[in-house]
Amino acid sequence: MKRQKRRTRKQKIADKAVTTPVAEKVTEELTIRLATDDDLMTVLMLVHKMGADYPIPIDDSKVLSRVQDTIKQGLVLLVLKDMEVVATTGLIATDWWFSQDMFLRDVFTVIHPKHRSLSVFKALMEAVKELSDKMGLPVVMGVMTPTDTKRKIALYERYMDCWGATFTHGFNKDD
Repeated sequence: MKRQKRRTRKQKIADKAVTTPVAEKVTEELTIRLATDDDLMTVLMLVHKMGADYPIPIDDSKVLSRVQDTIKQGLVLLVLKDMEVVATTGLIATDWWFSQDMFLRDVFTVIHPKHRSLSVFKALMEAVKELSDKMGLPVVMGVMTPTDTKRKIALYERYMDCWGATFTHGFNKDD
């Protein structure tokens, strides 16, 4: 019974996300919008670009399933430049392991290597915060990459509060 109640609450949040409009035109050259099913392959290609940074093999079927589910929840944001998707972030609505309170957590955030700039990152972060505010849920995002970690953390700290850290053991990129 408890499990069914939680799923219903998550579905209500997902329904709210799908109907929550996100700013369209951010700057003269950047546009933000929610992804649709038609964007699936584009998002998958962009997510695969981040795979080069990880010492863990990418499971294509798992990535496909997670991206599809995240798009269906209405929680994948796209940044477009000249009609090309240059960045994306996917969020899920979940609850804390210690509380019934819900929040948004990032599943993936990727900026195409050719388009990595402060303006693209800022547009993405502002859209994430806008979606969080409109849904009435806090957002938790993190940097989970062994590549250029300190620089990426510094970028996030420009737009969000730092609230903890992640530590790993047993990952060796050269293995």
